[in-house]
Amino acid sequence: MGFHTPLCRFLYTLEVPRLGGKPAQAGALCWRREGKRLEVLLVKARKSGRWVLPAGWALRGRPLATTAKREAWEEAGVSGTVANQVLTVVPKRKRYRLAGEIEWQMAVFPLRVDSVADDYPEASERQRGWFSPEEAAKLVHPSSLGPVLKDIAGGR
Repeated sequence: MGFHTPLCRFLYTLEVPRLGGKPAQAGALCWRREGKRLEVLLVKARKSGRWVLPAGWALRGRPLATTAKREAWEEAGVSGTVANQVLTVVPKRKRYRLAGEIEWQMAVFPLRVDSVADDYPEASERQRGWFSPEEAAKLVHPSSLGPVLKDIAGGR
């Protein structure tokens, strides 16, 4: 059984750090400036095709910010400076065929993008896109991240 089978994912949640008593994921809100324009990076989820932030399960003993930076590289091919302070925490849930419904918390860290690679671990599996914060707010899943992106657009 590979890591990506539902049962393995469920079992893995038992070994990860916790936020609010629930398993913790780390997400990266990747951003850059193109001239005066602020852009936010989203990637397409492999199965649903929804636009999401790069995110993944935190490893025990590894800071969540480090996990967010790793996921940004693996899923989107970007690297840069990640903030150590959580921007927001988003509750998430998913139903797995074998494991049932799992709830977790995703801690989101801002990551200022310094470089974008064409070759990265999940390049053949994901589409990435740069959007204005307003556009990203309309597209992102979960939609609870929309207000955070709108705040960024407003300079808050």
